[in-house]
Amino acid sequence: MTKHVFLVYSLNAFDANKASFACSDDSGRAEGAGWPEVATGTTVVTYNAAAIVRYAHSSGNALPQSLIDIGEALRLLSGVSRDDGGESKWALWPLIRPFFDSKSDFSLFVDVIEGIAAQPPGEDLTRLLVCAANGLREVWQGTLAAMESCGELERFLQIEVPVQQVFWARQYNGLHFDRAELSALLEKARGDKYSAFRELAAILNMSPTGLTVRTIGPLLQKTDARHLQEFAEQANFGDYLRVAQDGSKFARAFLQFTRAGDDLRILTGLGVNEITHPEFRCFGTVTGRILISDPRLQQLRKSSRTAIGGRPGTVLRYLDYAQFEPGVFASLSGDTALRDAYNSTDLYVSLSLKIFGDAAHRDTCKQVFLAYCFGMSFDSIAKLLAGPEFSPEHLIQYRSTVSEFFKAFPGIESYRSEMQSSLEEKGFVSTVMGNRRVRLVRGQLSNRERRWALNHRIQGTASLIFKRAVIGIASELGNDCVLLPMHDAVLLQFEEAVADRCTERAMQLMKEAFFHFCPGVEPKVAATAFAR
Repeated sequence: MTKHVFLVYSLNAFDANKASFACSDDSGRAEGAGWPEVATGTTVVTYNAAAIVRYAHSSGNALPQSLIDIGEALRLLSGVSRDDGGESKWALWPLIRPFFDSKSDFSLFVDVIEGIAAQPPGEDLTRLLVCAANGLREVWQGTLAAMESCGELERFLQIEVPVQQVFWARQYNGLHFDRAELSALLEKARGDKYSAFRELAAILNMSPTGLTVRTIGPLLQKTDARHLQEFAEQANFGDYLRVAQDGSKFARAFLQFTRAGDDLRILTGLGVNEITHPEFRCFGTVTGRILISDPRLQQLRKSSRTAIGGRPGTVLRYLDYAQFEPGVFASLSGDTALRDAYNSTDLYVSLSLKIFGDAAHRDTCKQVFLAYCFGMSFDSIAKLLAGPEFSPEHLIQYRSTVSEFFKAFPGIESYRSEMQSSLEEKGFVSTVMGNRRVRLVRGQLSNRERRWALNHRIQGTASLIFKRAVIGIASELGNDCVLLPMHDAVLLQFEEAVADRCTERAMQLMKEAFFHFCPGVEPKVAATAFAR
């Protein structure tokens, strides 16, 4: 039987190497502790585990054998996204409030942990931490019971916990990068941003500083993207801009301006050392996608990744699930035509050939394909493709061409309707291993709920496949080979002498993970360029 240590800590805001700890165990014994007592526990359960990993590295201490972040269990259990107010539903502190002797003790504890109040003298701090450790133990036991009751426990223990160990180890060991290349990338990002800034300023006759996807709507009328104005309030308006950028000078410049700005912030945040220690949120979204929170390396453009490298003596391999979502969709929907097309062609190229007569618009057609799958209408797609000077004839032509392509795959629409009906009836959508997303109200679905009903099923399954693949790679080829998750791809490092063999095996493990949850399709895993 696994033994647990329930760890509560207070890090010193003025000295990263100083911290105070208290632990409780399965028997209910709780006391102040030092790091040796913490590190020797078979399984350490705590909160904000990334902070513990950061402390362990900076203080020269080893990581615990197994480290579990209860916050990720609470997020999985809640099934609510951040946009729907999820933070209040997966917050730990309200759950441990009953284990304090007084409201004032609890308030002081929270203020100390969050760095609002100074740490009280030693014995008083230990007393607060011990109360919280007892609470953490009870909350953990209740969380396990609740996850088992609603079908989430298997997912958490078999997928989420092992993935956490892989990426806590990566945070601890760090990621190498090239200082000289970083300087060059910073200069390039500045140049790209300034070029886009000038182009936008000329179009808008004003400075674009501070403009975002959320605030650009009222200014679209001045641009060649004015046909997007009716969509500007959509939560996924960035997708509309990406579809439109082929035919819109403004959309291209705006996306370059925002992306180059993101690159500048991320690259600047890498600091002055040759190793950075990114922090991971292994259940970073409601669909279970892994996010890198500090620095946000997943948001770098490919052209800005060349500073990232492997440990000296290794080579990098970047393995990507090509056409990931369509492959998942083809299996889950049971649409044999979609499955056969996925197995034999590149669906995005096929759509580009259908609409434009060539393969040059593959990136745009990728956005169109996914937009339709997740609920965008043929009329909206036609407007985006036709551009601001569209005529009724253009709209009819684009609508007819796009609808003709997708009508060959009737399972897309029927499966989307099935997921929407399931959400309305059951109140949640999930994957084969849990990871529910729940509605907060009953009755007819809102437009937003209709969009995420299918999106959650597909993206949640994709995250499940990806994590199973990472676990397989780390288990067989070693934790040290896994560097970064990049959306549907993973960056790996291998010793040069075995790189080709290990790459081949990693690709096979990724295909096996895909086929385990999505039989009937031929998984597409490609070794592609990490940067270009």
